[in-house]
Amino acid sequence: IDSIRSEILARRDEDFLSLVKEYNMDGNPTGRLDWVAKKALVKEYELAVLSHKKGDIFTVDVPSNKWYYVVLKTRDDSEATFTKSLWIKYEP
Repeated sequence: IDSIRSEILARRDEDFLSLVKEYNMDGNPTGRLDWVAKKALVKEYELAVLSHKKGDIFTVDVPSNKWYYVVLKTRDDSEATFTKSLWIKYEP
């Protein structure tokens, strides 16, 4: 997971949708979550999104569910929580 995320983060200046199409493993072709209400997502994801600013690209881990993300925050919190994420599946 970390090596794949390192590859993605090294390419952070590329179009994020292109990275989603290349790496995403959840079946969502755009990685787009649209508008998300507070408490609609798992706590780890929501807290990570709220702790970053618009334009940040960051990772989120939810190991209890085996969910690992690279996230691009596309809106300010005042506008709503809106992100694109790239989900990487972990299979030990």
